[in-house]
Amino acid sequence: MKAKKFLSEFKNTKATNNFLRFLIVALITTIVAEGIIMLNLMDKQRVIVVPINVDRKFSITGDTASPEYVEMMIRQTIYLKENFTPETVRENFKAFLSLIGANTLFIFLAHLFLHSTHPILPASQALFISSTSSENIL
Repeated sequence: MKAKKFLSEFKNTKATNNFLRFLIVALITTIVAEGIIMLNLMDKQRVIVVPINVDRKFSITGDTASPEYVEMMIRQTIYLKENFTPETVRENFKAFLSLIGANTLFIFLAHLFLHSTHPILPASQALFISSTSSENIL
């Protein structure tokens, strides 16, 4: 009687172990397959920079771009090179600050301090925070 019960429990345990082994192998196979798929997708992923002023149609196919796209990117690069100096950036920043509310200003400045190495301080804060102390805060 005890032998039958023991053999019965042994068969159940063996069947359960086999089922669990199958599940583990299936899960490992799935994880490896997903990893391979992700690596293949990383090779196929592209980043396309869209010019500021798009005034006509352009196409990008594989590794080639149409001459219109290249021309628009060259015009954008020349525009950025000529028009973005430290003075114009400060003026644009002051204009931006005049358009937002006080609560948004504090949120924006906190985000600016966290994500930039040399933040532009508004005139009122520049009086109280020196450039050396603002670098220590960051």
